[in-house]
Amino acid sequence: MYRLFLLLALLFVYFTGFSQKQSRIYMIRMKSLEMPRDSIIKMDFFYIPWQSRTYGSFDEDYVRESEYSSFYSISDKKIIDEFVVSMNLLNVKEVYKCEGSYFCVKMVIDFYYASGEKKTILIDRDGIIKHNNDCYCYNLHFMKKILDYVPEAKLPSYFEIMLQDTLK
Repeated sequence: MYRLFLLLALLFVYFTGFSQKQSRIYMIRMKSLEMPRDSIIKMDFFYIPWQSRTYGSFDEDYVRESEYSSFYSISDKKIIDEFVVSMNLLNVKEVYKCEGSYFCVKMVIDFYYASGEKKTILIDRDGIIKHNNDCYCYNLHFMKKILDYVPEAKLPSYFEIMLQDTLK
């Protein structure tokens, strides 16, 4: 069934004006988003509040190590399967407008596989996913799963920030 959908998607792309080479590149890029269902054992989320405003951009290292970032980990197989199902290729839409432009990271997600491999995706404020440093896509179903399972990050209050500064 899956192969039939993939074949139909390939035919649709080919007959809507793409050359055969472009459609092959598109399918390879989209295929790289697939996650093997049985092998993910843990997901780690590093994130900063979505509503935080900055005058610069955040990169992956800042989101991982900032004192304002939050951390959440999921190792429940049932929940991980829900995330994997939501990353179905039918739910993914490739976004071309972001390529080579400003990408301010708000969330870093690490996928740990049973083989010991680790894959990372980055998500910006608009929910655009950056994968393999060149594939930008949007997945509403995946974002909904994040909102359902990952607790909201909170900015520290002004009092907490002042207290941290005085203790340094």
